[in-house]
Amino acid sequence: NDQFVGYSQVSHSNSEFDVTDFVSAGKNHITVIVLKWCDGSYLEDQDKFRLSGIFRDVYILSRPKGHITDYFITTSVSPLYKQAQITVDLNAPSPENVKLTLMDPRGLTIARQSVGADGRAVLEIDSPFLWSAEIPDLYTLIMECDGEFICEKVGVKDYKIDDGILKLNGRAIKFKGVNRHDSYPSTGFTASEKQMIKDLMLMKAHNLNAIRTSHYPNDPRFLQL
Repeated sequence: NDQFVGYSQVSHSNSEFDVTDFVSAGKNHITVIVLKWCDGSYLEDQDKFRLSGIFRDVYILSRPKGHITDYFITTSVSPLYKQAQITVDLNAPSPENVKLTLMDPRGLTIARQSVGADGRAVLEIDSPFLWSAEIPDLYTLIMECDGEFICEKVGVKDYKIDDGILKLNGRAIKFKGVNRHDSYPSTGFTASEKQMIKDLMLMKAHNLNAIRTSHYPNDPRFLQL
């Protein structure tokens, strides 16, 4: 609506702008200007084709006033792998209004609890399902706040270096990985979910188990996949 909202020059990172004060009921007019060059163009010159434009989704999201603004999930496992913890740290105007529901990989609800006033909650798990590439079991964590639901998949696993040996869930593991860009001959930096799944299938067919997303952030959907 002819008012300046914001500017970003990290082309492969998501940009988010609060337009609450700029929109009105009825029709609204959004103008997006793409600049091909900036000082960041030199900093971002990292062994890659130079392509310009908008190559990821653009959308407007309406959220309740009391919504969760950020969250961070960590897991820990006991030495004998008999118990595990999922720790949730989040920011919200009233953290104690956030309700958590945890389901195991079978879809069974195993925990329900609220978040503390400090924005932290610890979920205890007995006999946890451990994540690995061969058995990629994932828990489902649902965070409910002010009528909004956020769903996150969580893998419970333990990485450690033991006498110079990297171990996953107590077992030695070797990383066999490749670099990957969101980059395709026909669509440039635009990566559809179908293309990303094809990439992953090709990598798994060649026994790869690690991906280095250099030198730019990949599409967030790729990390979920």
